[in-house]
Amino acid sequence: MKNIGHSIAFRLRGQKSNRDAIGAAVTVEAEGRRQTKYLQAGSGFLAQHSKELFFGVGKAEAVRASIRWPGGMTQAFESVPVNHRIEIQEGSADFLAKSFPASPPAYTRLARLSRQSFCPRLWKLGSLSL
Repeated sequence: MKNIGHSIAFRLRGQKSNRDAIGAAVTVEAEGRRQTKYLQAGSGFLAQHSKELFFGVGKAEAVRASIRWPGGMTQAFESVPVNHRIEIQEGSADFLAKSFPASPPAYTRLARLSRQSFCPRLWKLGSLSL
């Protein structure tokens, strides 16, 4: 999936607030645009949120991020690298950046196949009498 732009993911860990940082707000600024997402849990039926926040940031190479923790503290980080999972602990001046893994070969092969035309017989169900 080339040319879809860069992305960044945040994984927060509360110290004074709740451990999973439920209720935290993360704001990302890139290329003159601002996005805010809220960490939430338990809003789905028979499902739950992943406790990670994902942002698409276009062609930006680095972003500015700020976190408002549930306890009220706010932290700001400059030059956060894109295409990484960013792990931040509440109150820490540093963050850990883990690069997104490369796509496994199977996904790459499927992407090539999806661009090829399929044989119409592949989708034919045969003769059905109703």
